[in-house]
Order: sequence, then structure tokens, then C-alpha cells
Amino acid sequence: MGDELTRRVGKYWILFYQPLPEAGERIAIALAFEGEKGRARVEYDPKFAKVLKMYPDADPDGLAFCLDSLRTDLEQADAIGAVLGAFGPQITASEARRIASPVPANIVEMLMNRYVFPATRAKRRESRADPVGKEIVAFARAAVDSNEGWLTNVNARVILGRSLSGTKRVALAIPSESGWTLVDGVDLNRLTPRATAARADDVSRTFWNYHRFSGAGLRIRRVGVVLNGNSHLAANTSEAHDYALHRFQVDSDLAIDAASIDSRELLRNLLAHRTD
Repeated sequence: MGDELTRRVGKYWILFYQPLPEAGERIAIALAFEGEKGRARVEYDPKFAKVLKMYPDADPDGLAFCLDSLRTDLEQADAIGAVLGAFGPQITASEARRIASPVPANIVEMLMNRYVFPATRAKRRESRADPVGKEIVAFARAAVDSNEGWLTNVNARVILGRSLSGTKRVALAIPSESGWTLVDGVDLNRLTPRATAARADDVSRTFWNYHRFSGAGLRIRRVGVVLNGNSHLAANTSEAHDYALHRFQVDSDLAIDAASIDSRELLRNLLAHRTD
């Protein structure tokens, strides 16, 4: 199983446009996906809708020519990193991010919508679909200074390249050189005790199934978070709080009680060692 997973781990890069490199401003303009034999392909929005919205004076024809040249060079190059670095300073690339390979069309579309295309009403509706997940993501972002590359509301097709029975979407998936860190949990301020226990079961089952696929080729770390404020002190929520924390302690690499004074530090320390 480890060899199979190793063969399926690929990389992708976010390409940024820097109209004034000295100002430090940049905007995602394209994605590069590692393909077979170390080559890569480039996907971008030919209308440059997001770029022109922020930088009306940008030259779409010039950007298209530059990205088409980059695409051609990547299709022929043996060293992706060298080619990506040759188009600076106005076109720069992120650090390589891990993704299951080959990348299916629906995942390419999802990543393009997330990074390259302008925000849409559909995307805003999706972000509101899981209010507890939004709170989990907000907690994680408050604990860590940099959240570049984080993916929210992620399913197994993004992480493994295929569906996985017994899993639900996770609130937050953070790619790293060694694999993924998945973060999800419950919020007793938003859920009833019964709903809290049910979500804890779903998250734990999801984590347990991902743990079965974590190995030498793809490491998957799991973080379960219990958001609660002081709600767990009430008699009717105390049991739900303790049950959720217990489930996460069993099926997570790190279980966090947000009421603890060191909760953010625990998460910060784990994410600081994402390549371990």
C-alpha cells in the first residue's frame, strides 16, 4: 500500500502575478501541476477576470503570452523548479504543495475556483454551508501567522485522489512536504449536546479511515478541536464536551480543548513541524 501511495503523490504550485515586485503585492494567476516524467502543465483563466478586477491596467495579452511560454517550457523541461524561477520577478511560484496524482478534472476546477477565479456566490454559499467548520478554521487561523495553501471543506478526492468510504469533508486540510494535516471538530456554542456527539462520531470515523491510509508515502496527521467557551460547564453540555474530547483523543494525533489556555500553542507547535 505504501508504494502505491508513493506513486500517487504529486505536486502543484500556485503562480502569482506581481505588477510591482518592489511593493510586495501579488495575486494568484495560474496553477502548475506536476505530470508524468517530471513535466508540468499550467492552467489559467484566459480572461484574467480576477487580475483585471484588482489591476485594471494589467495587459491580459502580455500575461497570456507569458503563461503560454511558461506552459511550453514546462512541457519540455526536466527541472520544473528551474523553469518556474525563470519568469520572475513578475511571475513567481509558491513552494511545491502535495496532491494526489494524477489530478482529476474536478479537483483542478476546485483549485482554480479557490485560487485563480474571482469569488462567486456559489463559493460564498459553500463557505456558509458548515458554520461549525468555519469556526474550526477561524480558530486555526488565529493560532498560526501564515495560512497560505490551506484548503477548507475538503473531501478525500483532494487528499487521496479518490473517494474513501466512511469519510466526510474535513473543515481544514493543510498540505506539507510529508502529506496533510487535517483539522476538524465540534463547537458546543453552535451545536446541541446530541448534535455535538453525532459530529464527534463523524469526525472521529473520518480520522480513523484516513489513518488507515497514512504511511511512508503519504503522512496524514489529524487534529480534533472542541470549541466551547464556557458552555461545557453547564450540566446539559458537560457530558457532550467530555465525550467529544474523548473521541478525538482516541482517533486524533492531537486533541485540543479550546477552553485550555495553551490550546492555540499546542496547535501552533504541531503545525510548526509539518515536515516531521
